[in-house]
Amino acid sequence: MQHVANCEDGMNQTLSLNLKDLENGIRAQIVQMPLGESRRRLEALGLREGKIIEKISGMPFHGPITIIVDGRQIAIGWRISSRVMVVPVKENCHGN
Repeated sequence: MQHVANCEDGMNQTLSLNLKDLENGIRAQIVQMPLGESRRRLEALGLREGKIIEKISGMPFHGPITIIVDGRQIAIGWRISSRVMVVPVKENCHGN
């Protein structure tokens, strides 16, 4: 069972899990991203701390993770998605 945070407490990192472990169909707020080149690539795709995303699917055997961010569907590699920390949010939260 995943804890669902309010928008206000979405930054509570003790409740966070990595994006690859988020269940499909769940909206979440990004609370931490990797540093360096991985971060720059994610930012180029529109991801940043505080952004609300929705996980669409995760492929088996370390395949890509598909999410929706800012109304766009994008795929992120399994390794990078394992370093993006998120907190599930209630349905009435809005993206940044």
